[in-house]
Amino acid sequence: MRKKTILVNGLLTYDSGKTWFTISLFKTLAKNGVKAVPYKPVAAHNIWFSARTIKYSIKMKKLVGNDAYMYFRETAEPPELLNPIALAIAPLDPVNYVSNIEKYLDDASSFLPQLVLGRISHYTRGETIHFAIQENVEKTVRDAQEIVKILKKKLGAVEKSLREVGELLVSQRIDEITSQVLNTLLEKYDIVLLESFNDAVIPSIGLAEHVDLIITVTPGRAFIYDRTTTKSVLQYLTQRVVDPSHLVTPRFFSIFKPKEILNTPLMFKPGSHNMLKPVVDFILRE
Repeated sequence: MRKKTILVNGLLTYDSGKTWFTISLFKTLAKNGVKAVPYKPVAAHNIWFSARTIKYSIKMKKLVGNDAYMYFRETAEPPELLNPIALAIAPLDPVNYVSNIEKYLDDASSFLPQLVLGRISHYTRGETIHFAIQENVEKTVRDAQEIVKILKKKLGAVEKSLREVGELLVSQRIDEITSQVLNTLLEKYDIVLLESFNDAVIPSIGLAEHVDLIITVTPGRAFIYDRTTTKSVLQYLTQRVVDPSHLVTPRFFSIFKPKEILNTPLMFKPGSHNMLKPVVDFILRE
């Protein structure tokens, strides 16, 4: 069969259900004899709600978030292959904002002000670096600072400024790393399920040329775009949006019509499901 990359993104900023959908689709594909793998190039997690993965990160001496850990457990592939860019945020301390609570609310609803740790792995070269953003760490609650301190020491993280990290995350280097990992996965698997983050259309703009189909999910629904529309969506966005942070799913959702709109199941945990068989059939047919 022809190898394909399926982009799974979410319409909502949070809780679209991308990871559960991706793992369930992966399991349903496997049940139907398709050699598939989930891939989340960029993943972020909140250390405040991640006790299990904090312990795992310390044990393995590499930052691993909740989604990458789930992928690892399902596939046994290394976390740095399934998730080359791992980012950790921590809750901000409102005491630092008593004179400007609006600023606290703005920062607490944004990603970069809460970013405290990161890992960038170049799997094909066997290279991994960890970094810490001390200016952000100092704004977090006390226990979060202690956790970051432990992780920073165990991971050998180097200090970087928020500006440096912000520039790095939208750099060509990230495009190169994520694209090379995708090619590595395609050498081994027939279908790569490429999961985006938050409501970003695509996790790295350099991956756009590799995407065959788009599936946009919300709780209970999957909006599936065929090959022609997928190419039109990505071309439209990459040609019209200058700031990568503005490449969000709502920008195309009302403009381009999906080929199919399917129901997705409510599940207690990710798993193979008959309701996802039409998605499998669509992927194999396109």
